[in-house]
Amino acid sequence: ISHHRQSRLRRSGVFSLNAQEQSPTQPLEQDTVRKVGLFGFWASFILYATFLAPNVNPEASTALLPELFKLPGENTVNPIFLAVFGMLGVWPAVMAALLIPLQPMNQALKAWPFVTASVGLGAFGLTPYLALTSYDQSVPTAPSAAASFVGSRAFGIFQLLSTLGAYGYASGFFAPNDLNGGSDFPVDVIFAYFLKLFVADFQTIKLVNIPSCDFVALWMLSSKPLYEDMKRRGWMKGEIADWGLFLSFMLTPLIGVCTWLAVRPELKPAVVANSQGVVADVGAFSDGALPAGWQAGTDAATGDSYYYNDKGETSWERPS
Repeated sequence: ISHHRQSRLRRSGVFSLNAQEQSPTQPLEQDTVRKVGLFGFWASFILYATFLAPNVNPEASTALLPELFKLPGENTVNPIFLAVFGMLGVWPAVMAALLIPLQPMNQALKAWPFVTASVGLGAFGLTPYLALTSYDQSVPTAPSAAASFVGSRAFGIFQLLSTLGAYGYASGFFAPNDLNGGSDFPVDVIFAYFLKLFVADFQTIKLVNIPSCDFVALWMLSSKPLYEDMKRRGWMKGEIADWGLFLSFMLTPLIGVCTWLAVRPELKPAVVANSQGVVADVGAFSDGALPAGWQAGTDAATGDSYYYNDKGETSWERPS
C-alpha cells in the first residue's frame, strides 16, 4: 500500500485491526441484570429437573423413551407430546440462525458449541451463552460460511415448514384415529382427547414434564435474540408497529420466530466507531472470494472499499 493511500486511510479515520483493538479478550457487555437473571433461571431449572419434576411413575419414563424414536403411527406416544419432542430438534437450528450471525467479531465465546449442546440438553446447554454473549451493535459481526447458511431465507423456510408439520400432527390431522375402536371423530374431539391425556402425563411422568418445560423455556429465551436480530436488521426502531410485530412473532411458540427467519432481510453492516468517532460500516461483507483472514470494509468518509486482515494490514487494492 502506498504512503499516499496509507495517509488517506488514516486521515479518513478507517480503523486498523491491530491486536489491541480487536483482541478476543475484550470484556463482554456488562449487562448484570441479564446475566444474573439468566444464570438464576439456569440454576433453578436444573434444580427443578433434578429434584422437583413429577415422577409418580418412573417405569413410564423408561417405557416411553424407546417409543419416541419410532416413526409416527408405529409408536404409542401421545401426538401432542411427540410434536413437542420433535420441535425440540428445531429449536437448536432456530437459535443458531439467530445467534451465529449476531456473534461479535471480537468475542472469544462462540455460539456454535452451545447451540450444539442444546441439541441434547435444550435450554440447559444454551442458557450460559445467552447470559454471557454481547449484543453490542457497535462491534462488527463475524462473517462465515456457517453464518451465511443459517442466516439464509431457505434455512428459515425449512424450519417453518417443519414446525407447521409438527403443529399439524399435534392438532390431530395426522394422528392415528383409534379412539373408541377407530370411530370417525372430528379433529377437535381428537385433539381434546389427546390434550387431556397430555396434561395427565405432564403431571405424572418426568420424561414428559421436563422436555415440555424445556420447550417453553426455549420459547422464552428466544425473545432477546429475536429482538436483537430484528433490531440489527432495521426492524426495531422504537415504533409501536415494530413492537406489535415483535409480539406477534413471540405469541406463537416457535412458529413466530420461524416466520421471522423466513422473511427477515439481510443483515445490515454494523457501524463501527473508534476513539475518533464513526469510521466505517463493516460486518456484513462476505469473505468467500478473499484470501483467508481478509475482510472488506467501506471508508465512511469517501465511500471507497478497502480491505484489512487480522494482522492489522490494510489495503485499497483487493488482495489476491
